[in-house]
Amino acid sequence: HYNRHLKDDAGFASKAQATIVTSRNAIRALHQAGVTVEKPFYVVGQSTADLATNLGYNVIVAGEDVESLSQYITHKL
Repeated sequence: HYNRHLKDDAGFASKAQATIVTSRNAIRALHQAGVTVEKPFYVVGQSTADLATNLGYNVIVAGEDVESLSQYITHKL
């Protein structure tokens, strides 16, 4: 059960400079845990972006693999 592991008691989501998500399972887990963020998620792949968007998250697709995501974030943040 995802909620056990993803409690946001410390307010991590509101303090983060960015939220990086590399899988659809991670998006599902964050959503099921009730994690909300004002800043966009940086995601790998269009299917992950589509799921995140459908669940109400703001997303930036930063590539199709982790390497391109890393390069994108290095230059943007």
